[in-house]
Amino acid sequence: KLGDSKMIDTMIKDGLWDAFNGYHMGNTAENVARQFQITRETQDEFALASQNKAEAAQKAGRFKDEIVAFTIKGKKGDTIVDQDEYIRHGATIDAMTKLRPAFDKDGTVTAANASGINDGAAGALLMTEAEAARRGLTPLARIASWATAGGAVIDAGRVRG
Repeated sequence: KLGDSKMIDTMIKDGLWDAFNGYHMGNTAENVARQFQITRETQDEFALASQNKAEAAQKAGRFKDEIVAFTIKGKKGDTIVDQDEYIRHGATIDAMTKLRPAFDKDGTVTAANASGINDGAAGALLMTEAEAARRGLTPLARIASWATAGGAVIDAGRVRG
């Protein structure tokens, strides 16, 4: 074809980009950190505690009944995904403090204290009760109702507790 073309990273465009404000979703965490004066040190300490809890839970088998293994076929062989990929075993505060800010050169959010790009990744198989019966499956849940809600994307990094 004649003419130039533009390569678009669909991981960023479709999953990690705030289409309303025109920046990476990681910047929302920077916005919240500035607004509420959350220091880099506080973020790193919280992230380390979270990683350590996740590592302990994974080693204790607490997630084994929550994850269904699947195989990814590739040119170099199959890859089996059977555990959370984001958990950083052996995370240390020393390693975290050496990382540069990921979204703003003067920021506080890094690869170690931000959500991973697979954060919230999940899948579910939905079908009618009749279809489950036809397939000989026992339903694990029933959807009684549903709703959607949201706030300003600019401070999506905020978690109310």
